[in-house]
Amino acid sequence: MLLKINFGQSPKRNTQDSAGYDVYADHKFIVKKGESYKWTLPFLIQGDKSAFIVVRSSLGIKKGLRLIDEDQKMNNEIKWSKPNKPLTLHLYNDGDEDLVVNIGDHIIQCIIPASVKSVIPIVWNKVQQKYLKGSIPILSRFEQRPKEIYDFILEESLHIPAKEKVLIPTGLRAWIPVQTYLTAYLTNENLMFANVRPIIDADYHNNIDNEGHIFLCVQNTSDTPITISQGESLCYFEANGYTLIKNEIKPVTKRAGGIGHTTK
Repeated sequence: MLLKINFGQSPKRNTQDSAGYDVYADHKFIVKKGESYKWTLPFLIQGDKSAFIVVRSSLGIKKGLRLIDEDQKMNNEIKWSKPNKPLTLHLYNDGDEDLVVNIGDHIIQCIIPASVKSVIPIVWNKVQQKYLKGSIPILSRFEQRPKEIYDFILEESLHIPAKEKVLIPTGLRAWIPVQTYLTAYLTNENLMFANVRPIIDADYHNNIDNEGHIFLCVQNTSDTPITISQGESLCYFEANGYTLIKNEIKPVTKRAGGIGHTTK
């Protein structure tokens, strides 16, 4: 897999074990509130693998940036089946104000999944009290399914009002094998992650700021309240391997915090 840059800054991984390549704006543009903007990715990937695109976590949570298809349907991720061909994204602003994107701003991530899934189990541990920083974790447990899929089962009810979002401290951290990442999928179609598609990198575990504490920011997109009852699954986590680009700029930064994928 080789990068071919058409315009602007080369995509790069920010830390040593980042799964995704951060992609930067090659020109200034504005995504107006409640509207979409077409942006053609300024690079290609030469090789025989497909890739997928997700919104930068912080822009999803704080600014309401989303990916939509040509039919205006919201997508958690966009599959790039032929990354040696140009891809035009539809960026949608679901936030409260216009979003100004400047040249060089990091706005999306590109991940190239491995051909073979990870077979090494994820190890889940509780976050030490001092790293909780006052947050009270929701009571929960995991149930493992085949193919490294982990159901996140609630041990207490969770109520999410209509059109509202809640930040859920899990009180948990995950040891993830090298060149593997975790992603999460909600079980209720009327819920979405505020950061659209969570990506948790291997080097998030045991970082010096929060020990890798996993938070889930969940938004109710419906007009009625939603309750996830005790004993039900809120979401499930899936472990996947990823592929590196041969001519990438090798990252040397060690993760010092962040929210799973983004770094401090």
